Amino acid sequence: SGRITLDVDGTVVRTGELAEGAERGFHPHHPKDPSYSPLTAQLAQTGQLVGVWNRSGKNHDSVGAVERLAELIEDARMRAGSVPIEIRMDAAFCQRPVLELLASSGVEYALRLPMWDWLHVRDRISARKRWKKITRTVDGFSMQVRIPKWERSERVVVFRKRISGKPARKFQLDLFQPDDGYFEYSMVATNKTVDERSVWHFMAGRGAHEHTIGELKSGLAFASVIAKDWDANSAWQILNGLTHNLLHDFQVAAGIATPKKNSRKRTTRVRFRSIRSLRFEWIGLPARLVRPQGRSELRIAATSRVRQRIAEAGRRIAA
Repeated sequence: SGRITLDVDGTVVRTGELAEGAERGFHPHHPKDPSYSPLTAQLAQTGQLVGVWNRSGKNHDSVGAVERLAELIEDARMRAGSVPIEIRMDAAFCQRPVLELLASSGVEYALRLPMWDWLHVRDRISARKRWKKITRTVDGFSMQVRIPKWERSERVVVFRKRISGKPARKFQLDLFQPDDGYFEYSMVATNKTVDERSVWHFMAGRGAHEHTIGELKSGLAFASVIAKDWDANSAWQILNGLTHNLLHDFQVAAGIATPKKNSRKRTTRVRFRSIRSLRFEWIGLPARLVRPQGRSELRIAATSRVRQRIAEAGRRIAA
């Protein structure tokens, strides 16, 4: 695609009372349960993980983010040379040190920006008369916002999305009372120079990384805590990430992954099967190893179409 797109996000893994390094932290539904708070980074173009770092559950997503981002940017530059790098993250990473690192590193970035009171942007948004149509339900506009506490200015793209019923955040009802219904508002701080529609779709592409985290937990064993030892559990998370990456490599090599059109969302260049589909179609086939005339032979109980598919995958991998 001529560029590298990196997604960085954290998640929570419940551990139980005995796991080393586990602490009560940020689990949205079980805040009192000891947990880990691993940080993950994904290369959007391939859907593969480029980093997994385990952390104690008490750590906010932004803790250690500056060091990890610096490592990711340096590694990407070493591998890809002058290829443009872009990074997108959610609001948990919108901190002064993170923005300063991204700006000084010369990468393109887009981060969700919380609507803090001290930013003094609510009056500007509520007074806005002209909005640019982004999608059928979303409008947006750009403005320059000075952040005095951080001694910097940012281009901020504001979006409003039409919703039915009560907005998710109650304060928005108190702040915005448009004549044509209720809206959900969000802001993105970015140094990208593209239009508002491109920024909206670019940020929407973050959902692919969230899907990967869901696959790791439900399809693999990322959420399992296999030991009391910190190092063992951290290594287990990395092994799950490697397994995910190898499954993507296998699908490309075997011709299972199908090409798809480029989009503004900057997601994978091909369409991958889920691990559940791979288990059903490739891994979980009934078979037995026999030795007719002393020669080992794997016999798969499958239709001729399935056997042809396996044979074709074998030829592709061998090539």
